[in-house]
Amino acid sequence: VGENTSPSLFGFHYVNYKSTDNGTTWVPDSSGLSNVSGTIFYVDETGVQHWGDISGGTFYLNVYVKPVGSPWTKDTIGLTIPGTSSVTAFFSDHAGNLFVSFDNGSLWKRPVGGGSWALDSAGLNGYKAYAFAQTTSGTLLAGTYNGGIQQQVSGTWSGFTSPGGLGSASCFALAVDTAN
Repeated sequence: VGENTSPSLFGFHYVNYKSTDNGTTWVPDSSGLSNVSGTIFYVDETGVQHWGDISGGTFYLNVYVKPVGSPWTKDTIGLTIPGTSSVTAFFSDHAGNLFVSFDNGSLWKRPVGGGSWALDSAGLNGYKAYAFAQTTSGTLLAGTYNGGIQQQVSGTWSGFTSPGGLGSASCFALAVDTAN
């Protein structure tokens, strides 16, 4: 949960809060974060937390990780984002990969357990990914801005033709049920 706590010379100061008792009490949890405005928050299957800034500007490489019981630290090894880009989504797949996408159309992945980020945008053609899902057979899907749903086959992203013919519509939320 983020909260605007006070105005400052350059805007506002925000604080991230956490609760460990089902929301009865809340304590600040921003140690190590340089900016807490407009963020993407994700918890992977191991319980590790991930934080990405969506404010762009000078904060474009604010990607953080927080293992259970540890403070927030930058998670940018290998990331080389040109210009000012904001995080649009995080996702982890069944093969143990963590993904982070940016509004410049780039998609990056690394092992869930940590390591260096590697570019994984082949075939996305600059479409900005805002949502991810995985089919029961393991196919990765990305909901994009103006590119409809994309699928990754053999390491390359390409358009996914849906039965309803979504075409090049924008997709900001995506889920796959047990029936695919």
